[in-house]
Amino acid sequence: MGKIFAGLIFLFFDFWLAGINVMPNFVGYILTYLGMNEMRFASLTYAQTQKLAAGAAVYDGILWIISLPWAGFSGAAAVLLSIASGVLQLAIAFYIWMGVRELEQTPGAPDMGSKNMRICWWGLLICWVVSLLPIALSQLAVILSIVAALGYLLFYYHAWQLYRAS
Repeated sequence: MGKIFAGLIFLFFDFWLAGINVMPNFVGYILTYLGMNEMRFASLTYAQTQKLAAGAAVYDGILWIISLPWAGFSGAAAVLLSIASGVLQLAIAFYIWMGVRELEQTPGAPDMGSKNMRICWWGLLICWVVSLLPIALSQLAVILSIVAALGYLLFYYHAWQLYRAS
């Protein structure tokens, strides 16, 4: 679960240096894939989501390359490709939450906080949709999405620690 946690950090946060995202999503998808591979025997959801994580890594790797400053890729196509990337990110976060919920439902497992993760996931979804709107609320949505992402990460970390302890 530690690799999934590290992958989520790459997926939720961007760090730009000289116009280049040095925390690219494709690295997050690779880490998520590796974490899901480790957890595939404990969670059917993680086993089934591995292919999506691998495909998202390839897609976002290509997107990262063509978005480099010297590639000159911009315009409507770039916006559509980045929207698709956001959908993939939300899908992966959804399946990670589902995996935690599945682990939580294992007989004798502790409450891992999947309900809190679900609330944060909905917050991420709503903020992502609002951030696409060309209005002042989109900036507020970006700030709120950071809060939702941090909450999601904290609740996932809590679930990971409980899983390790059990």
